[in-house]
Amino acid sequence: PYTALAEEADARHPLFWIENPLVSPDGRYVVYRSNRSAPGLEGDCLWALDGEPGQETQLTADSGVYRSPEGFVGPTEVLVCNISDDRRTYSILDAATGAETPVQLPDLPNLSVQATSPAGFAALGCYDDSSRGTAIVRIQGGQVETVRTLEGVYGRVRFSPGGRQAGLSYDLDPQ
Repeated sequence: PYTALAEEADARHPLFWIENPLVSPDGRYVVYRSNRSAPGLEGDCLWALDGEPGQETQLTADSGVYRSPEGFVGPTEVLVCNISDDRRTYSILDAATGAETPVQLPDLPNLSVQATSPAGFAALGCYDDSSRGTAIVRIQGGQVETVRTLEGVYGRVRFSPGGRQAGLSYDLDPQ
């Protein structure tokens, strides 16, 4: 019943949603996830709004892969998590050009991106049944370099406005 109502509504007034909006460090670009290229209940893509000319651009095609913009790691570069069949891969997507570069983040259990910095850093969290950890990595040109790893510490990382310093609130691993 709900699908039929949504399809009928789409035929009369295409409905779409927008989520995960991210604003570039200089405020020029907004990158977001939306189904506006295929309104309805299925399909989504990443879009960019360039505030200078006020133009919206579809950055990715609907591929059946869940794509989540995680944060800016440069003036126009967005770290993107791609999830397909419970498998996560990551890429850098340029909001200005739409160019995409795969990146290989460290192979850590239950990896999550906790924060990003426009200076090219990302904070990663990981955990499994026996341990937890936090890592700070630098991402440049598709290359990833581990800057610092904190074993037994899983917390909330936030970067300074300039993106070169990080703060961490955490609990020690009880194991």
